Amino acid sequence: MSLLSLSLSFLLAVPATAPAFPPAGIAGPALFWLDGSGAFAGDYFADGCTPDSFTATPGGSATISIAGDFNAPFGLFLAPSASSCVSIPGIGGTLGLDGPIVQIASGALTEFSMNPVLPSGLIGLPVTVPTNLPAGFSFALQAVGFGWSEARLTGVIEVTIG
Repeated sequence: MSLLSLSLSFLLAVPATAPAFPPAGIAGPALFWLDGSGAFAGDYFADGCTPDSFTATPGGSATISIAGDFNAPFGLFLAPSASSCVSIPGIGGTLGLDGPIVQIASGALTEFSMNPVLPSGLIGLPVTVPTNLPAGFSFALQAVGFGWSEARLTGVIEVTIG
């Protein structure tokens, strides 16, 4: 079978109605915490009402990754806890952080993700967990950005020092 025949066979086998994008229940952007051992928290399907939990080790290294539309702006925020579930008009998702809320980073998603289904921009922010934080200390992270051209809040990650 020639390459042309194989390509035509594939095209004819694909349904005429392709799935809608973004996939149901997902718009991005997304927030992830990835530690040096490969353990992580966060996903594309998260909302601000149900925080994802992670236990970090003092002195450990991690990367906070934010994914969304390529070159889109983002803001990363930190708060002492996350028990809220507040909708903000004009912004998708829900605010899960409790006040006071502090912006700790902002910029653009300038790295390119090779994932063909999800928004193509991302950025990785390297962090080191301070060694002087006591066991049990916790904080919450949430970002805002764009996914599929929609302004949206990410899910929340609650980090507890182990």
